[in-house]
Amino acid sequence: VIVATGNRIAMRPTLETALAALRSGAPVAAKELLAGAVPPAGTVPPAGTVPPAGTVPPAGTVPPAGTVPPVGVPAGAPANPLERATEALRRARESQQAYDRALQDLGAALEALRQQTPQ
Repeated sequence: VIVATGNRIAMRPTLETALAALRSGAPVAAKELLAGAVPPAGTVPPAGTVPPAGTVPPAGTVPPAGTVPPVGVPAGAPANPLERATEALRRARESQQAYDRALQDLGAALEALRQQTPQ
């Protein structure tokens, strides 16, 4: 897990330890970061197994299609990029319509105030 804030970055096996490292401010040597995190080259885990948290697959390996959700895709969202984009556009249009209604309500309220206020 890599976390960053401002100009500080921490890489640790878990979110909790990465956040703790950011809070501590202590520098860490690269060999500490990588100790035990990279499996030997050519090592392939058995099919259906999940690697331990904080491990890095050997260079050049690709997980089987459909086993890893796309990065940044919320749970329950369509996996197809076109479907996600279409859904995002639909939500944006709904938000825009709600914003337009709020602006109309605000304009009507301001107009009512103008008519009530003596000039």
